[in-house]
Amino acid sequence: MQAALLTDERYSITVIDPSDGQIAIDDAARYGLTVTEEVMLVVQLSGAINQYFTTGGGGAGNIINITAAADIGGHRVITMQGQYADCGNPADAFAVAGITLQAVASGTTVQVQTYGELTETSWNWLVGQPVYLGTAGQLTQTPPSAAFILVVGIPVTATTLLLDIQQPIILS
Repeated sequence: MQAALLTDERYSITVIDPSDGQIAIDDAARYGLTVTEEVMLVVQLSGAINQYFTTGGGGAGNIINITAAADIGGHRVITMQGQYADCGNPADAFAVAGITLQAVASGTTVQVQTYGELTETSWNWLVGQPVYLGTAGQLTQTPPSAAFILVVGIPVTATTLLLDIQQPIILS
């Protein structure tokens, strides 16, 4: 049994074989869902690629694994295709997966956080001011003037970002 649960311009979430019709996801309240059991989810971004991951009620629902298409640095924004996202590339506007949690070599798996609080001690954000996708996966608090603007989150402290990727604003 499959039942579509949520769809918007960025993704759809589909429950595959839920025993009681409910879904477990770390940020369930954000979607008005009930956390009850471990289920497999299918996330489809821009209709281009499917990324499979499992939630387990322990917070894993906002971490996905992606195969890096190139050497990838930690705490960088990447696409579902495993490449750095770039505000100057219109194709990346709806392909952003999240922020990497570690550096990896090409062809290996990188953990990517898609939502929630993310702390990096080297950051020095202005609290409450948006953090944007910049070039080559970099995070910036300066709004870009390239192909699109994408707010990826808001700092809650100088070193902690509340990751909440918004809809892109297309500029050109």
